Amino acid sequence: AIDLLSVSNLLNYFGRQDAVDNVRVHPILFQKGTTKVALYGMGSMRDERLNRMWQGKKVRFLRPEQDMNGGARNRGGDEDDDEEEESRDWFNIFTLHQNRDLGRGSKNCVHESMIPEWMDLVVWGHEHECNIEPAESLVGTFRVTQPGSSVATSLTAGEARRKQVGILDIRGQQFRLVPVPLSSVRAFAVGDVNLGDIARSHGGVL
Repeated sequence: AIDLLSVSNLLNYFGRQDAVDNVRVHPILFQKGTTKVALYGMGSMRDERLNRMWQGKKVRFLRPEQDMNGGARNRGGDEDDDEEEESRDWFNIFTLHQNRDLGRGSKNCVHESMIPEWMDLVVWGHEHECNIEPAESLVGTFRVTQPGSSVATSLTAGEARRKQVGILDIRGQQFRLVPVPLSSVRAFAVGDVNLGDIARSHGGVL
């Protein structure tokens, strides 16, 4: 259904990758006044395959100034000082829908160290727990926000956290993300019950 809406020019379906052996991530470019935003997107892919391509340097991100000139720049490529200075004019956002490195194994997720260091903000989808406040990445060069799911979709402790969305304001290279709690989400609570403690409290043994 999304493909039909995209070919009809009713929405911009970005982040889809058709090639299974060579991923090229093109940015959508926005400009308002002196603020320039480059929005990168990566849809869901098999984690092991994506991890293998990333390790093999087959995931390439096109930089804004190079994209407009018809070229591409790899994360690991040599960068000219003047071009690097130009790239700092852009606020780079990367949205992805993949597993995070949360004890799933080294090949079943995307590691923060794989993401280009010149990103400014990463919006991490797919994970259900809401961590809307931007946090410093493990790499230390960008921040990560994890909006989580808007409704409880599984019986896990992370789903019990309050559901929120955020309003992102960007001016130049500065940004702020204002959390907006969702008030219409059905409350979900998680707790532990120790049957042994209950039995002992009633003078019995379980």
